[in-house]
Amino acid sequence: FHRRHLQIIIEKARAKCATRHASGAATRRQGAIMRMLQAWMRGWAVFSVLALWVAAVKGQPADYGYNFATVGALGNAPYQGPDPLNSGVVGRGSVNYEYRIAKTEVSTGQWLEFINAVGGVDATPNEFFAPFVGFWGALPSAGLGSPYILNDGIEHAADLPVFGITWRQAAMYCNWLHNDKANGTTALLTGAYNVSTWGNLPNRDFTDEGSHMPGAKYWLPTRDEQLKAFYYDPNRYGNNQGGWWQSPNKSDSPGVSGPPGVGTTSAGYQVPNEPAAALLIPLGAYADQTSPWGLLDTSGGGEEWNEDVLPGQTEIGFFRTSRGLLGSSAADGPELIRDHVYWYGGEFPSQSTGLSSFRIASSVPGPSALALMCVSVLAHPRKRR
Repeated sequence: FHRRHLQIIIEKARAKCATRHASGAATRRQGAIMRMLQAWMRGWAVFSVLALWVAAVKGQPADYGYNFATVGALGNAPYQGPDPLNSGVVGRGSVNYEYRIAKTEVSTGQWLEFINAVGGVDATPNEFFAPFVGFWGALPSAGLGSPYILNDGIEHAADLPVFGITWRQAAMYCNWLHNDKANGTTALLTGAYNVSTWGNLPNRDFTDEGSHMPGAKYWLPTRDEQLKAFYYDPNRYGNNQGGWWQSPNKSDSPGVSGPPGVGTTSAGYQVPNEPAAALLIPLGAYADQTSPWGLLDTSGGGEEWNEDVLPGQTEIGFFRTSRGLLGSSAADGPELIRDHVYWYGGEFPSQSTGLSSFRIASSVPGPSALALMCVSVLAHPRKRR
């Protein structure tokens, strides 16, 4: 009896062991499968976040060779005077958001790339893009439709300012940047500005939309953005004690006309028998003369376009609706009146002053929520247990 009873106990023990072994093997297989699925899902999640991050970054504005200043001091106090010319500057210049603005005006090299991308010599994608006839450091390589090339007879040709740009040409340049510098004329028609709204009216007015489109990555600065970047100093009266300068060189007095190393601005610089001397000074040549935000050539260079719309006969001698212009140019007289914060000018958007140019404004790139999510996933890998 005892032998039989012991045999039964042994058989039951063997059966239990076999069952447990089978169960353990199944459990281990299931665990391995689950770990594989988890690893696959984790890899797919990281890949998906990376893909979304790439898409988000692609929507950020590229620098395209520009050196940008980021303008902060959100909600700064507006300019309060004086305004002896009654230019409407009092109460202007307050901006309650962060933005970027190029430290220099568009250069010959940058404009050359643009002109050649949209058709070269005498490119006329529509009636608003007249053949470019201003002064710059490039020239046609041949006849109609050929590309422009740098003028090798001019020193620093690629860095010269571009004089004679119309407001609409500058706006289409912003469209071109927004559309990733695509070749052809379709890249000029929308993005920052809707060209389909442009038109000239018999009463010397125009139909163009007043400001850039929502979502624009680049645009011509508004008058408030321009004034703030030129004249407002967040530390004018001490650390975080903001205020306004009267001139864009962090001073209440205009600069001194003269060549680099002698004067502080090309505005008013005149050389007998060399009428183009000031026009041949490259951008950035007065490296120690900056606005409070680090902008160069806010005096001299070209007069700079902004988005402001000036109704006829409401500003300084305007007899038709115009787009705003701020700042002095290299061909100004020695009094430098245009460097004062209260000076203001304008011109019809399809025409240039002969000295008009521009610098671009842009949105501020920043880490998106998707980027932060991806960084978090990559920086905190799941630990094996």
